[in-house]
Amino acid sequence: MNDRDGQILTLSIAQELIIELFAGATVRKQEIVRAVDQAHTERGGQLPTVGVDRPVTHALSRMKQLGLAENPEHGIWIIKPARIKTLAEFMEWAKKLDSEECVFRGVPNKSYGIQASAYRRVKNEDDRNFERFRQINTDLIDETILRGYDERNGRQLSHLEMLAELQHHGAATCLIDFSYSAQVALWFACQPDSKTSQNCRNPTNGKVFAIYNQLPDFKEVNSKILKNDIDYFLQDEENSPLYYWQPRQQNNRIIAQQSIFLFGRPEFEAYDECVILGNAKDNILIELKQVSGITEAMLFPDFEKFASLRSVDEPYTGRSAHEYRELAHERFNIDKYDEAIAYYDRAIDQDPDYAETYYERAQAKHYQEQYASAISDFDKFISLNPNYVEAYYYRAEAKFGLGDSDGAREDLETALPLAEESRDSSLVGYIEGLLNDIDEVSVGGSQDE
Repeated sequence: MNDRDGQILTLSIAQELIIELFAGATVRKQEIVRAVDQAHTERGGQLPTVGVDRPVTHALSRMKQLGLAENPEHGIWIIKPARIKTLAEFMEWAKKLDSEECVFRGVPNKSYGIQASAYRRVKNEDDRNFERFRQINTDLIDETILRGYDERNGRQLSHLEMLAELQHHGAATCLIDFSYSAQVALWFACQPDSKTSQNCRNPTNGKVFAIYNQLPDFKEVNSKILKNDIDYFLQDEENSPLYYWQPRQQNNRIIAQQSIFLFGRPEFEAYDECVILGNAKDNILIELKQVSGITEAMLFPDFEKFASLRSVDEPYTGRSAHEYRELAHERFNIDKYDEAIAYYDRAIDQDPDYAETYYERAQAKHYQEQYASAISDFDKFISLNPNYVEAYYYRAEAKFGLGDSDGAREDLETALPLAEESRDSSLVGYIEGLLNDIDEVSVGGSQDE
């Protein structure tokens, strides 16, 4: 695709290509230069003339100043992972991967790696090794058999099936959950980190990992090798292959999350990764619900998980601003405006800088004819979004409801050109209709007369 026909490689283009090609990677500078030059020319661009400093050098220097890259030693560069603020940015990142061969995993804190939960049971990192990792899993299987939990519906479970069943109920195993869906992984990356004491006003950055699960790196667990004991799969640190497995007997949660298990080693390296900015998590969760219908209820359709997420071991941090807004939306949609306003109040307490909440609360107050209070919320929203035409229209209605015809006319005269510019004929009609109502009142007297 020749999207840079004739353009000379500049610092900005070089930086864009470096991030696209190497985000999350450690790479030699000469490889960066070669790949950027090649990508730019393949897209129809031109390289600088001989004797001109390469833009890649300047781009790397600027990225280092901006914290987007590190230069730990001469000739070696670490390009930081992509930093995601919106669902659209995330999909751009995911699109560059071969989604048919990739699986994804999301974690709520960017400092977390890809580790099996059984490995994390060894709290002292100096004591972690492959043999201890394997022993944890073999001990768990032995205890499961001794207690008679190794059958389901009269059928003997294989060792892997036991581990899958145990993990479903909260046990730590060698299995690591991934999803075929990048957006499902993003949802998990946008959750609050229950292991930190940070509140919702300072959420941790999350991370999404991508791994290719195709041969030769991974072997599929088919019906033949599924019957083998765990020692077949966890041999030793050097010889254990990597496996991917989608259980034949799938529960509702596995289906909803499009889950697949990866295992064979206690921890993996990602092929690619991106960072989800903590202050963008709530907005991304809203987008995921609106665009793809991805919510906690969809991903955890079983009562058991619903209860376990609220167990004594899960710290109570209170509802997030996003959750309060969701509750407010539900009440608003069934005309319970008082309850909606109460939830919007709590959302604003949690996140007073999220402009849309003021707009939504203003609408609820407007329907309750709490015009003065609604105007105050519209004022706050408009100060942050001065070109949002609907806000001027609804504020005009509220002012008109209080008898302030001049103030209402002023808002409508601001709104009308914005609506005409957006070519929204329906909204133009509403604005002109309210202007006519104001004119009639101005001629005939007060609207209450």
